[in-house]
Amino acid sequence: MATTGNIRIMIIDSNSSQVEALSTALKKQEEFDIISVVSTRESAIKQLGSLDPHIIILNPDVLKQRTLLRFIHSVQAKTPKARVM
Repeated sequence: MATTGNIRIMIIDSNSSQVEALSTALKKQEEFDIISVVSTRESAIKQLGSLDPHIIILNPDVLKQRTLLRFIHSVQAKTPKARVM
């Protein structure tokens, strides 16, 4: 169950084995809450405003032809305090 004050994390990755490994590791840390796991840039952008993540862990392969900088600008417009890793 999510606890107020925990670090809210969104994972963006289309590789299910990588997502599973990362999620397993993060869930072992009580201070982290995984609030969303999505496999596309579009899904992430749609969820950003309502979820308000603190950290976004991104596999850049998900961006396809879009640039990382353009994605970060989109993130900043929706959730200015979020950090992309």
